[in-house]
Amino acid sequence: MEKHLELNPDDARALYLGASGLIQRGDRARGLEWNRRALAIDPEDSGLLYNVACVFALLGQKEDAIDTISKSVANGMHQWEWLEQDSDLDPLRGDPRFDALIVGLKGQSSEPTAKRQG
Repeated sequence: MEKHLELNPDDARALYLGASGLIQRGDRARGLEWNRRALAIDPEDSGLLYNVACVFALLGQKEDAIDTISKSVANGMHQWEWLEQDSDLDPLRGDPRFDALIVGLKGQSSEPTAKRQG
């Protein structure tokens, strides 16, 4: 990953995937640095925000994780099933803010679509 990032320093996907790997190897500080670098590259991309939130959750940074996953939802991430089943987000389960995000997304998916006029 480091070699790839030397050649492609703005590859946000490589950064958040690498951050996850670093954390799993026990290099939490460097994982956090890479995660924040990924976030700085494209702070509005819902997929990037989702994955960055997962890394924050794995690091035990609940506030950052919930704030970031909320931004992901606000920017178009509507797959409540992912939030409900992704084990990376287990540290967030039971937090009322996280649970409310899932309930809100489920409610949006069950709303009937408006019929076209004309």
